[in-house]
Amino acid sequence: MDRRRVQAGRSGRRTLVDYPRAGKHGLRRWLPSWKLVLSTFLLFLGGLVGMFGYAYATTTIPSANPSTQQQSNTYYWSDGSVMTTQGSTNRQNVDLAQVPTLVQWDFLAAENATFYTDPGVDTQGMLRAVYHMATGGEVQSGSTITQQFVKNTYLSQDQSVTRKFREIMISLKIGGQLSKQQILQGYLNSCYYGRDAYGVEAAARTYYHEHASQLTVSQGAFVAATVNEPSLLMHADTDPQARAQATARWRYVLDRMVKINKITAVQEREYLAAGFPTPKPYTPSAGLSGQTGYLVQAAEKYVEAHTSLTEQQLGHGGYQIYTTFDKKRVNALSASVAAMEHKHLGSGRWITGGARGGSLRR
Repeated sequence: MDRRRVQAGRSGRRTLVDYPRAGKHGLRRWLPSWKLVLSTFLLFLGGLVGMFGYAYATTTIPSANPSTQQQSNTYYWSDGSVMTTQGSTNRQNVDLAQVPTLVQWDFLAAENATFYTDPGVDTQGMLRAVYHMATGGEVQSGSTITQQFVKNTYLSQDQSVTRKFREIMISLKIGGQLSKQQILQGYLNSCYYGRDAYGVEAAARTYYHEHASQLTVSQGAFVAATVNEPSLLMHADTDPQARAQATARWRYVLDRMVKINKITAVQEREYLAAGFPTPKPYTPSAGLSGQTGYLVQAAEKYVEAHTSLTEQQLGHGGYQIYTTFDKKRVNALSASVAAMEHKHLGSGRWITGGARGGSLRR
C-alpha cells in the first residue's frame, strides 16, 4: 500500500493531488483523474478571468494621436473644382450625417456587419488571432471597425502581441464611453484610402471629385474596398491588375449589402449592369507654388478680413474655401505670361482679382 495514502488516512486528511494515482495499475495509475483535470482547468480559467478583469480595470483610453487630428484646407475654383489643398495631411473630418446611410453600410458590409450589436471586438476573430500568434504565425487582425478605429486613432500600426492586446482592451473600454455613431464617424475620418487621402471626404474628392455626401452606393462600395489595400486599389483607373482586384472587391461589397438586406438583389443587378464605377484620374494637389500660391494667399487674406477666423485658427485646417477665381481665365493668363517670357518680350506682370465674394465652409 502507498505510504502516503496510509499516512493521509491516519490523519483523517485527504491529499489535494493524488498523483500517481493510488489503487490504480498500469497506464491508469499515471493518467490524471477527471477531478484533477477539471480542477486544473477551473484554476486556469479563473486565473485568465482575473488577469482579464485586472487588465480591463487598469486600461485607460490614451489621447488621440496628433496626426489623426490634422486636417487640410481645400480651396475651390469658381466652378466648384478643387484648386488645391493646404496642410500636412489631406483630411477634412465630416459628421456622420454627411455620409449617406447606405454608403455607411457599404463600409459595415465590407468590414463589420455586426457593428451595431457587437461589444466592439470579434471574439472568434480574436481567438483565431491569439491562436496564430501563440503558434508562431503572423499576427492577424481579427478586427472590428471599433478595433480599427482604436488602432488608427490611439495606437501605432505595428504588428505585435502587446499592441494587439491593448487594442482589444481599449476597444472594450471605449464602447462604454462613445456611441456607435461616434465610433463609426471616427473610423470613416481616420482611415487611409490611398492617393494621399485620409478620411472619407478626401477619398470622395480624390476618387470621384465629389463630396462624401454625394457618393452613390456603387461608388461607396469601391471607396470602402480601398481601406484593405489602398496602395494597390488606388490605381484602379490605370493598372489592369488593380482594376481586376478592385472590381472583385466591389462586387463582394455589393453582395454583402444584399445579404444583410440593405439593398435588394434587383438593385445589385442594376449596379452591376451599370459597371464598375471607375475612379477619376489621380491628379496630386497643385501645391502652393507660382500663381496658385498667390491666389491662396489672396483668399486667406479675404477670409481673415471678412470672418472672425484668425490666421492661427485657419491654420488648424478643416475648412472648405470657395473663391470666385475663374480657372480658365487664370490658366489663360498664366499661359500668356509664359509665352511673353519665352519670347523675351518683357518680364510680364501677374494680374489677379481678389477672392471676391468667396464663401467659407467647414
